[in-house]
Amino acid sequence: MSAAHPPDTTVIVATHNRPDTLRQALRSVAMQRHAAWAALVVGDACDDRTQAVMAEFAHDRRFLYVNLQQRCGEQAIPNSAAMQVAGTEFVALLNHDDLWLPDHLTIALERLADGRADFFIGRAAGCRDGRLGPNGEWVADFDRASPPDRTGQEAFGHSYEYVEPASSWVFRRDLAANIGPWRPAASLYRAPIQDWFLRAWRSGARMRSDERITCVKVGAVGAHHPTRLGKPWYSSHAHVHESILQRVQSALPTSGGLVRDARGDLPGLALAQPCRKLRRALPGPRWLASGLGRVLRWPWTGELYRRRGWDAVTLFSRCVGAPRGHLLRHALASRTGEALPPPPPLQAAVDEILAARQRAPWWPGWVDA
Repeated sequence: MSAAHPPDTTVIVATHNRPDTLRQALRSVAMQRHAAWAALVVGDACDDRTQAVMAEFAHDRRFLYVNLQQRCGEQAIPNSAAMQVAGTEFVALLNHDDLWLPDHLTIALERLADGRADFFIGRAAGCRDGRLGPNGEWVADFDRASPPDRTGQEAFGHSYEYVEPASSWVFRRDLAANIGPWRPAASLYRAPIQDWFLRAWRSGARMRSDERITCVKVGAVGAHHPTRLGKPWYSSHAHVHESILQRVQSALPTSGGLVRDARGDLPGLALAQPCRKLRRALPGPRWLASGLGRVLRWPWTGELYRRRGWDAVTLFSRCVGAPRGHLLRHALASRTGEALPPPPPLQAAVDEILAARQRAPWWPGWVDA
C-alpha cells in the first residue's frame, strides 16, 4: 500500500487458536479486488501457532497482529477495541473461520456509496460440514444462505443467526462511534452480534444489502457429532476452507476479476440456496419459547424496542431464570470446553493495540498514517 493510496477500510479479525482456518481467512482478504484496506488481527490470548501463521503474511504490511494478554472468550472485546483504534472511513469484520469472495469489499463499498448508507449487511452461504469427494478432494455441501434485504424488524423477532455472520458486515466508522462497542455476552440475554445489529437499527442506521453472495461460512468438520465436542470440535482442520479458495481462484480470469454466472453466483460452488430454518434460541420450555417467538414477530413488539429500548427477550429470560450470556456460555463450552471468563476492561484491550504502534509504525491503518 503506497502512501498515495491510503486504506479506506479497516478489516478486523478476532481470533483464538484456530491457525489453519485463520490462514485461509487471511488469504481471502489478500485476494480482494479492492486493495485499499488495512487488516488488524486481534488474538484472544493465542498461543504461538497463531504467531506462526501471521509470520506467513509479514511481507504484506497491510496486516498487523496484536495478541491480547487476557482471555476474553468471545469477539465482543477484540472487535470493540479494534473498532476504537480504526482510523479509516469504513470497518469490515471477518471471523477467523469464514471466507470472503474476492469481490466482497468491492460490492459492499459500492452499495454503501450508491445508497448513501451506513451499514452493509451482505449475504453469506454456509455449509454445516465437509466430506471427501470421489477423487479424495474435500467438498463443501452448501445448505443455507442469508436471506436478502435483512431488516431490523425481522432481526428483532428471529434467532441471532438471522444476522450472522458478522463477516458479511461493512459499516462506516462514524456509525460504530455512534452506536458504541459490542456489549459482552455476560451482560446480555441476546447474543452480542444480534444486540449490536439491533442497536444499529434503533439508531436509525441506513442499511443496504445485495443479492450476490460474497461471504462463505464453513462449519467445523464433525462439529455436531457427539464425540467431537470440546477441543476437537474447535481445532478441526481447514481442508474445506482451502478447497473453496482453490475453486474460487480457478474462477478468476488473468485480469483478477471475478467470474459470476447470470444469477450472480460462482460457477461450481452452488452458493444460491434457500435460507434454512433458524434454530430456537430462546431458553425455557419449548411451548413458552414458541409463544414468545410469535410475539417477537409482531410489528408492535419491535417498534416498542426501536422507540423505547424495551426488549421482550430480557423480560422473558428473567421470567424463566435464564442467566445473562447463556447462549455464548453454551457455545464456548462446545467449542473449547471453557467456561466464559469475566470480560476484561475494554480500555485495557484498546491500550494493548495502541501500544503496538511502537513496534509497527509502518501499518497503514493508524489514524494519522
